[in-house]
Amino acid sequence: MSNLNSVLGSVDYDQLFAGPNRSDVRSLTVTATGSALKRGELVTFADGKAKAIAQNTDAVFGVVAYDVDASEADVPVTVYLNGDFNKAKITAANSVAVDDLFLSARNVGIILR
Repeated sequence: MSNLNSVLGSVDYDQLFAGPNRSDVRSLTVTATGSALKRGELVTFADGKAKAIAQNTDAVFGVVAYDVDASEADVPVTVYLNGDFNKAKITAANSVAVDDLFLSARNVGIILR
């Protein structure tokens, strides 16, 4: 078994996902703009680009799949559009409480457990 581990390496799980249906998660690569975005951050979508949540009334578009820095220039980012996520690993920018975005996230198929 040790030979197999050395060939495959190891994976550190960050526990972003919750629930059994990970194969049903859909993602989309879009353009990010305006700020650095972190894996697990809820984002909104406006003017054809993913952006950090600015206030608790913003509509949730998705969950950032990996860290990107769009503070200097627009960059591509993959966003999870649906799925079950570990609420403890989900964030929102600008001091917006994730609990305040719960219903907006649920309305687009993002379930926070």
